[in-house]
Amino acid sequence: MSSTSSIKHYLLPYNPFNGPSNSKFRNLTINGSEPISASLAIIPAIYGFIAKSSLQIGKKIPRITLKAPAKFPQSLSIGQLALEGVKASPKIGVAVGAQMIGLEKCQNYLENSRFFKNPQKKGNLSSRLLSSGIIGFISSPFLIALNDQTIGNSFFKSLRAITPSKVATTAARETGFVFSLGFSKPLAKKMKEYNDSKTTEKAAYFISGYAGSIVSHPCDTILTLLQKEIKPPTFFSPLNKQTIQRAASVMYRGANVRASTIGVFSILYNSLNKFINREETK
Repeated sequence: MSSTSSIKHYLLPYNPFNGPSNSKFRNLTINGSEPISASLAIIPAIYGFIAKSSLQIGKKIPRITLKAPAKFPQSLSIGQLALEGVKASPKIGVAVGAQMIGLEKCQNYLENSRFFKNPQKKGNLSSRLLSSGIIGFISSPFLIALNDQTIGNSFFKSLRAITPSKVATTAARETGFVFSLGFSKPLAKKMKEYNDSKTTEKAAYFISGYAGSIVSHPCDTILTLLQKEIKPPTFFSPLNKQTIQRAASVMYRGANVRASTIGVFSILYNSLNKFINREETK
């Protein structure tokens, strides 16, 4: 057999979108539905992210108006809102798509490494948490740019202003978000054991997104404050009940708005992903 035919024989079973059947590239399966689903789901959800950023910096939620042009981010025309969704679409498509694809690959790699090579540790929380942190770090530039967009800054201005503190804050935030989003399908499957319906499934998607958002919200607030060049509050000067309550209050501004938005995003993302993959729904 020639070297060319050997290479063809080696690569032939691999399809980058459907996955390989019997080649050595079995663990490199690429599912194109994740980035497509994420990029579509962000469009109707973008207003919630803009609203939470306004609350985080102490501003009112921007009004939606028919007047064009409106003064963003104090107010938004319907056309501007649609444009913001379209602008956010490729950023979140790349970031979340890469997260959902990369999370499984990274977790599989970690669990097959020397540290995790134990059948009882397969799919455990520590490997998922560590892989969530790694993927969160890798995807942070696009997510920093998306958050900057919600306060009126351009994509390239955001990239030029990236700092180690913003990357670290985003990576910490995304660890919680990716960790929770990765549990959407397992939670839906578990809940459907008690009530097998579409409503139960979508409730599971919402809960996982909402919970992950609440856990990671302080990091999101810190990122927004850093991007607006506002000094984040400290819990420790001086360390007393009033200081902690005041700092916690600032850190959780817009928490419910963001959590609800991510819950809705999670429903849209998983539903679109399921539709694109033509999975059977009941």
